[in-house]
Amino acid sequence: MTTKHLNLKFTVADTDTIRDMAKAGRTAYGIALWFTRQGKPVSTDEILRICDDMGVNVRKSA
Repeated sequence: MTTKHLNLKFTVADTDTIRDMAKAGRTAYGIALWFTRQGKPVSTDEILRICDDMGVNVRKSA
């Protein structure tokens, strides 16, 4: 595995939050907006990729 595949932008707590929000039914856009409001700008595509890596289904937007 190269560093290209590692996502060092998020902590373990961040990925746990993403997983929990996705399982609760939040959209990728809503999750990205929440992180942006927390001062950690992130794109919807990044959220989709992280959820895909974790095997969690999430919708892109409403």
